[in-house]
Parts: sequence; structure tokens; C-alpha cells
Amino acid sequence: MLLLLAACGPDLAPRAAAETGGSMAATAGSTALRWSSMPGDGIEFRYVNHAVVITTGPHMVAWPTGAVVLEPPYTVAATVHKKRGRIFEGYGLVFGGDALDAPESEQSYSYFLVRGDGSFLIRRRERGAVPLLFGWTAHPAIQRDTEEEGRRNELRVEVGTDEVVFRVNGSEVQRVPTSHLRTRGLPGVRVSHDVELEVQGFTASHNAAGGDPG
Repeated sequence: MLLLLAACGPDLAPRAAAETGGSMAATAGSTALRWSSMPGDGIEFRYVNHAVVITTGPHMVAWPTGAVVLEPPYTVAATVHKKRGRIFEGYGLVFGGDALDAPESEQSYSYFLVRGDGSFLIRRRERGAVPLLFGWTAHPAIQRDTEEEGRRNELRVEVGTDEVVFRVNGSEVQRVPTSHLRTRGLPGVRVSHDVELEVQGFTASHNAAGGDPG
């Protein structure tokens, strides 16, 4: 069953482990998803044309208000467009998030980032430990920054029971055994410091057919 959430109105407390299942998206005719972040200070959210523009001071993680815990198989996707920020500052998707509203030393999640030089990163945070799966790696599918600003990149993480597939602009850039990542938890985004990032079309949904991505 596909449950569609379009979060709007007052913010609710994050439910880091209270509910499972469902999906979320910003749909045509609805307001954009509302977001919470950690840290909360020094972070600005602007909701424009069914998208959210995030301006960071410190680096941060953010998740849609009212998000539910997802278990494999599921997919998280969004189109990201850096409006301002240094070329080596990363941004992208979070999945498997736990205790995201806690201090960083208590958070756990997996993340998939890109940056303006056309490279990607796959990493996992387990509270104070941050194991590196794939360091910054160049890939031709990733749109590089222009002189003025970043370019749009469509990011997609397909979380299966055995493998997780990472895609940029429709092209597979890497796949990783599910056992190497944290996959049960909240979806969201991560943005490095001093970046202005537009996030459009954020979705997180269970795969109807189940199993692993092709």
C-alpha cells in the first residue's frame, strides 16, 4: 500500500523510531514538504514553488516533518540544485536515519552526496564513528558547477534487501551490499556548511514489487 504524505502546517516533533512504512512526496497542488533540521540554529528554509531552498551556516541534516521510518525495499530521490557554495562542499540524500534530532555524536544514518567538481561520496554515520565506503569519486553522470553556480542533479537511492543502488541523473554510479549500510530509519538530506541548496521533488517510498533493484 502506498501512503502519500504532503506535510504542511505547524511542525511536529520528529518520530525517529515510532512509525514504519508509507511514503512521502510534495505533490502538484500541495504545499512543499515542511522540514526539520539538526542543528536548528543558523539554518534557513524557504518554501518556493513546491521546493525547499536550504541555506546553511553549519553543516546539517534535515528530514521532512512527520517522516516515518522506512525498511527495505524502498527508494529515496530528489533533484538538488546548488545556488551558492564552494565547489568542494557536498550535499545529497540521507537514509536509515536514527536520532536525527539529537546532537551529531548521537546520530546514525547513511548518506549519498555529490559536489560541484562532479564527484560523489557514500558514507555511514554510527554515532561517533563515520566509516567511509566510497570516498569522493568522479563520475561523468554528475553535472559539474558552472562559473556562476551549481547545476541540477537528480539523486536516487534504491534500497533493496541485498543491495543498495546509487544513481545520478538516471545513471548508476555505484552499488553497495545492504549489510554495509544503515538502511532502517528516516529519509532526508545532508548539506555542508555555507551552502544554498534547492531541493525539489523529494520522495521516499516503498518499492511496490519488493526485492532488490535491477
